Amino acid sequence: MEGYQELWQLVQQVIPGTEVEPATLQLQLESYRSKLLNLFANKGPDQALRQQVKRGKVQTPRYGELQLDYDPDQIQAIELSDKLKLDEITCVELLTYAQEVWGSGFRESAFGVYLTERLDAARSLSRLLALQLFHQLEIGGMDEAEGAQMDGDGNTPSLAALIEAQPQLGVVVKFNESLLREEHNGRNMLISRIVEVIKDHSLDALAPPFDRAVDQYSTQAARTWYTNQERTELCRALLYAVVLSPKVLTAATVADILGLLESKAAKVKQAGAHAPHVLLQQTTCILLSAVAALSLDTSAGGPVRPHADVANLLRASQLQEQLNKVAKAEDGFSAVAALTWALTKDSITTSSRSGGGLAAGGSFADGQSPATSPSALLETAGKARALGTLSGLLASTAFQLEPEQEHKYLCARMVYKLLTSMLQFDTVNRRELTESLVKASKHHMAQQVSSSRGGSYLPTTAATLAPPGTPTAGQLALPAPPGAATPGTPMTGLPGHQQQAVQDDLSSLLEALAAVFKVRPGLWFDGEAPEAYAYVSSFMSYVSGHWKVGVVSWRIHCCL
Repeated sequence: MEGYQELWQLVQQVIPGTEVEPATLQLQLESYRSKLLNLFANKGPDQALRQQVKRGKVQTPRYGELQLDYDPDQIQAIELSDKLKLDEITCVELLTYAQEVWGSGFRESAFGVYLTERLDAARSLSRLLALQLFHQLEIGGMDEAEGAQMDGDGNTPSLAALIEAQPQLGVVVKFNESLLREEHNGRNMLISRIVEVIKDHSLDALAPPFDRAVDQYSTQAARTWYTNQERTELCRALLYAVVLSPKVLTAATVADILGLLESKAAKVKQAGAHAPHVLLQQTTCILLSAVAALSLDTSAGGPVRPHADVANLLRASQLQEQLNKVAKAEDGFSAVAALTWALTKDSITTSSRSGGGLAAGGSFADGQSPATSPSALLETAGKARALGTLSGLLASTAFQLEPEQEHKYLCARMVYKLLTSMLQFDTVNRRELTESLVKASKHHMAQQVSSSRGGSYLPTTAATLAPPGTPTAGQLALPAPPGAATPGTPMTGLPGHQQQAVQDDLSSLLEALAAVFKVRPGLWFDGEAPEAYAYVSSFMSYVSGHWKVGVVSWRIHCCL
């Protein structure tokens, strides 16, 4: 056992007003440093240790020397080792902890201890990273907000000032940064380990009786409850870690994140309109992790990455296989990644042309294929519904069920940064993007009018079956169920026929902005991020002035 229950209890005490001594907190956190960097790593069944168990006497790190009866101690310890792929001493400690602390030393209780410890570890890691990120996000919002409370010198509080007032936070920040700086075998150690654990579904494959566990109150709970909660916490931790990373991630680490996004997108696609809320929550975090990994600046409390370092990252050979998949944008999630990639490439290229410079190796555009130029990637992202995916996720019931408002604010800020970067690109390129969205809207409207006259246009069948708040297949750019129509397309009624969701249009961008403003109204009312809002204001003025779209402002206000 790794003692993650004690870590979770410690982390929950790191709040303003607590009496945790900074020196004590630092020592206790450092004792978990290696454990978190190698999260859940275990050498597995070991013949030498198994022989000790069979002899009935073992030496454990937590309890010292223990005597084991053949039945049930030895039998259950070996069974747990075989099923959970843990070393035998760890399994003895699980059984002993269940007996001494929970009052039930049986297999199901030991399994409950193991699942609870894993969940406590995931919660602790997520919370440690959130403590830093949410404070930085709050300070960033205060810096940008009009009328923010000033100190005696007329400045908004900085993170340094906050750390001085809350020294425990300073300990957490230093601990987080030390974790995030660790690299091993060309990978960012913590982030790649989180990805690896999220992808591991070995516990989900266990047959009965390991489909259920007994908790400390002797109540049975489904194993899937524990594993879903653990995986969701780790997906949040992944997002926070990528945003907070003090340096550009390695190419291998970004490839790991994009590979994880690909596998999660496949699960969402397989679930269709009935994707569980927990799956959508996890996928949202992973998607935004990919966005953060490919961005220069997420505007979410993390550092701004050097252009040259990001350019070198995007040129790295280890990343090309995953980027080639992103360029195809076969679903809405990879479309968002393609959108991010396009905007980052354009920003780096613009910076180099204006004298910003790049690292040795030539222009960022050298060797660039036409299919991966910013314009081509933006077109591909639009066809695969990148904007529809973003609005669908933020407006979903799954997102609304996220327990922390700060987390929702973080996600909204990241999406807003992506949208305003796109509008900035549009401004520089003489509104070509806006014109293409308007053209797509006119085309879709003409299709609907034509179909309705023929009496064949019907609402999406999948939407009538999905739980309230579930993103539709059209929003997530997923294949429609057999025989179902997608938004804006006529229903064919042909058995087995699948229609792809229509591409993004003007309403897609408006809905994405509205979804952001609903989460954080201050962004719409120019109270936060005023430099980004200028692009939104210019876009709204252009659309309403040139195309007489009277519903533009209404679409935004009706969602607030």
